[in-house]
Amino acid sequence: MVNQNSTPLIMQPLQALRERIEREAPWLHIVRCIEHPHPFIEVRDASNLNIHVSFSTEVELVRYIRIVGRGEHV
Repeated sequence: MVNQNSTPLIMQPLQALRERIEREAPWLHIVRCIEHPHPFIEVRDASNLNIHVSFSTEVELVRYIRIVGRGEHV
C-alpha cells in the first residue's frame, strides 16, 4: 500500500484502480501505468486471448468485467 501523502495527486486514483484490479480481477495482468497526458492502466486479459485493454477509472473496469467477463481460457 502506498502512503497517500507521498503519492502524487494524479496517481491516487490510478493506485486505487490498480489495487482493485489486483484484488478483484487477478486474470487482468497489469502491463503499465501511464500518467501523462491522460492517466490510465494498461492490462493484458489472460482469460480473453491476452487482449490488451486500458482503464482510466473504476467505472470502466466494472463495465468491462460486466460486458466481457472472465473468459474460459484461464
